[in-house]
Amino acid sequence: MTLDTPARTSEFSPYRALWSAVLISAIKQMDSYSEADRKEASRYVFNTKDSPTSFRWICAMLNMDPEVLQTACMTRENRMALVHRKFMR
Repeated sequence: MTLDTPARTSEFSPYRALWSAVLISAIKQMDSYSEADRKEASRYVFNTKDSPTSFRWICAMLNMDPEVLQTACMTRENRMALVHRKFMR
């Protein structure tokens, strides 16, 4: 596996757990008390780049549709549901 090629196999499950945690953290940060943190998280989630460690790159690694997640992140209620779903872990 190279840094620029997302791993898609179960043999890299520790990587999947790590990148799932990154997504969960970003989604939770969108509800931070700090406006600066909320803005930073929103810029990360809604960024269109697909470079390594980007939201879209992580979604590709986890076989998730970034547009579906981005749409779900538009409301607090949906963000909380995402954070608590098992597929994110």
